[in-house]
Amino acid sequence: MPERLFLAVPSEGLFDVLDDGLAPVRLYETEKAARKASTVKKPAIVTILAWEAEAEGHSFVRDKPGWLPADSIPHHLIACRDRKTLGRMLVKRRESCGGVIVSGLEDPRVLLLFKQKPDFTAWKLPKGGIEEGESRRVAAKREVGEEAGIHRVRVLGKVGQIQYFKRGKKDRRREKTVDLYLMLSRDGECDIAPREGESFVACAWLTFDDAIAQVTQPQARGALARAQKLARRLAKA
Repeated sequence: MPERLFLAVPSEGLFDVLDDGLAPVRLYETEKAARKASTVKKPAIVTILAWEAEAEGHSFVRDKPGWLPADSIPHHLIACRDRKTLGRMLVKRRESCGGVIVSGLEDPRVLLLFKQKPDFTAWKLPKGGIEEGESRRVAAKREVGEEAGIHRVRVLGKVGQIQYFKRGKKDRRREKTVDLYLMLSRDGECDIAPREGESFVACAWLTFDDAIAQVTQPQARGALARAQKLARRLAKA
């Protein structure tokens, strides 16, 4: 089963798919195959996160020349990295980096931060924007230090990228992508003091399974599952 599947959709219907999800329809293993199967001129290509979908209990059946999902695909399992289409639709982009911090590789615990504002609360991974001249790894380590107060970390590998869309002023769409790295805390589990200006008021060190269940942002669940798989592989090395 491929980790990613693709579908070409009409550009004018792109945000309906990203907002509401996708009814069962034949999906393809490559962008090229998805474009070839489309009858739409200049379609938008969406990416279905098949690996994450299977982890959440969705299934796919091989149906040449593609795959058929057994049920609808929810919106948080759909991304759009079609830069040409996003550019044509004047989607404002922002890139960020962050870390999945573990206390160790043997029986690891994962750090989640609790963010509290007057209008919402959320359990999150530490992440933030890239400053001019920074590499993504440097930005990820800096953001972990700024948001979590953990500066003694070692980057073990890249977990992957998550993407989500928001509505801005005048209903203009904004896209945010986050590159996440698996990081080892050199101090193991440690208390995180509330960070001034960050709205983080607490933290928790959880097992991967508990962190996947606890994290607020659906897109982060797949990233945590990938980090768990990478941590297990490194523990056996």
